[in-house]
Amino acid sequence: MQYIRYIVGSGQHTNSHLYEENGYIYQAPITFYTQKGIWDLAPGFGGGHNSRFNRIIGQECMACHNARSAFVDGSENQFLNVPHGIDCERCHGAGGEHVRRKLAGEVIDTSSQTDFSIVNPRNLPSRDYQMSVCQRCHLQGIAVLQNNKTFDSFKPGMLLRNVMDVYLPEYDGNQTQFIMASQAHRLTKSQCYIKSEMTCLNCHNPHISVKYTPKQQFNNACIKCHQQKTCSLPEAKRKANNNDCSTCHMPPSPSIDIPHVTVHDHFIRKPIPETEKKKIENFVRLANASNPNPSALSQAKGYLHYFESYTSGSTPSLLDSAEHYINKAKSNHNLLQLLDPTVHLYYLRNNYGKVIETATKVATQNIKEAWTAYRIGEAYWQQKNAPKSAEYFAQAVKLMPLNHDFNNKLAMAYIAQNQFKQAQPILEMVVKKTQNTYRHLPTWVLCT
Repeated sequence: MQYIRYIVGSGQHTNSHLYEENGYIYQAPITFYTQKGIWDLAPGFGGGHNSRFNRIIGQECMACHNARSAFVDGSENQFLNVPHGIDCERCHGAGGEHVRRKLAGEVIDTSSQTDFSIVNPRNLPSRDYQMSVCQRCHLQGIAVLQNNKTFDSFKPGMLLRNVMDVYLPEYDGNQTQFIMASQAHRLTKSQCYIKSEMTCLNCHNPHISVKYTPKQQFNNACIKCHQQKTCSLPEAKRKANNNDCSTCHMPPSPSIDIPHVTVHDHFIRKPIPETEKKKIENFVRLANASNPNPSALSQAKGYLHYFESYTSGSTPSLLDSAEHYINKAKSNHNLLQLLDPTVHLYYLRNNYGKVIETATKVATQNIKEAWTAYRIGEAYWQQKNAPKSAEYFAQAVKLMPLNHDFNNKLAMAYIAQNQFKQAQPILEMVVKKTQNTYRHLPTWVLCT
């Protein structure tokens, strides 16, 4: 039996459920969809992709859905503590210096001066800085971290693009398809945004839930800029709709990643007729929503992650795009810098021979990405080469020692060589870490 330890979500769209084992956080496979008042499989668990109780909640997930958590380096989903909700520091930065100054008696009249001991997004130097605060969590997509950055590296007052590139799928036609938490990107496509200096704060008070915000507040934001322009809708229809600008021009729409919910489309424009919405829209590209000038290497990683995370391997042309950008990156990057995406590309194509061929050009100890070492080890495993697979699985464990799957694979490689003394302590550690839940261990290992 699993006990639900945490519930995630504002409750306006969904409530998802998490459970914990020794600090390792996982998502339960069921979600309550509050708009419809129904229970169903959690997003991504349907369509034959139900991972039951194995979906990890890692640093990327926790970084947006909660206050800053004490993530355990070397793991994928272990936390020393999990705060119970989002706090002030998510938007205003660390408060220690602010508290220190106030306790020391510093008083600042914020009606006429800026208190530089804490971040006020309204006082940041440009719209890019202000929008970065909102984009950090309302720009969900494929996140490609910059070198030496983690999902906890962003702090209010930074530019998001200096921490990560965020890619979102774009479609042709009327562009009505979008990922749910992409409000910040959808807004930037609007002429209202392009031809002004508006930010999210023009319409939203971040301290008040949308659920409790009067509709007129959003409409007033429209009227403030459009005082001299009249709506093209006949007056009788406008009155019948209570002159509701925001609902008409930002209609509730379904998202492509979360079932049973609608969210207001923040691409502000004239309404799309229902007959036009039903037209098939084709994927065009991955758009970088945080950085206007991403590197070719970043774009390659974006396509690889999108293929793996969002398409379930059904769109191999995405890998062709990834290969294009890898080749484009060769002029500015050396073999070691290209190793991770190149191995990832061949691994996703199940071309284990090419994975191994690429790996032989780099010394094992020079691999710094745990998943790259794991993929190379898996390629050797598929070729029935247990000694070489153990070499690379060991490197993966060295880089991410608390990843249970990596440890299991290393133990399997030792067992295949009859090196039971090396395998035993690894398996005992995994069993201890997961208590009495053996789902992490392959059945044949348990029976050995």
